[in-house]
Amino acid sequence: MKDILLVNPKFNISKDNYDSSISVGLLCLGSYLAAKGCSVKIIDGARQKNYDEILLQSTKDVKIIGFSVMTTQVAEALIDAEKIRKINSDAIIVFGGLHPTLFSEETAAHKLVDIAVHGEGEKTLFEIFNVLQNSQSKDEFKNKLSYIL
Repeated sequence: MKDILLVNPKFNISKDNYDSSISVGLLCLGSYLAAKGCSVKIIDGARQKNYDEILLQSTKDVKIIGFSVMTTQVAEALIDAEKIRKINSDAIIVFGGLHPTLFSEETAAHKLVDIAVHGEGEKTLFEIFNVLQNSQSKDEFKNKLSYIL
């Protein structure tokens, strides 16, 4: 079981050629969380050919699913979040990246987004993980979280 799944969703344009490198931002975030003892998996829709299949298989037992979202990726990320909700309704869905930083209130208000992170996300995502670890339910988690955000 993974604690955190980090996702770079597909862009709204098709891409014929994929390379094997993963998003540097996700690598930085994942490295920080792994150093803090979190179990992390990274999926990159901009670079992995079978992204949809990997995403759906990887979300079943994950506690937190963090999307790194630019504005051009919002539509795809929301489609992914809706699919994830059907597979793992207990997962906490976090949107971070440029779009949530610029449009925090709009992003946080969406029904498929549990938390929108403004600015750098390493420490914030680790705080979210810690609060989740010490909560008995999703409601208790949300109550506790409101005190740190």
